[in-house]
Amino acid sequence: MKLSEKCKAAGLKSLAELSELVDVPVSTLHDRNRNQPEQIDNLIRAAVMIKCERAIAGWQDDGSGS
Repeated sequence: MKLSEKCKAAGLKSLAELSELVDVPVSTLHDRNRNQPEQIDNLIRAAVMIKCERAIAGWQDDGSGS
């Protein structure tokens, strides 16, 4: 599976979103996907959690969550 497909399967919009969320350049993500696929899986998990935390913070900030 291509790295961009892994990202989308995990609920991210794109590889670019993964890069932004974990603050790792796309080229580095491609290198790690080839050489350390288990690390990429962990980065994707972390990015999904960051995205969820940001969404929850947004709900709390707008006052509708409490």
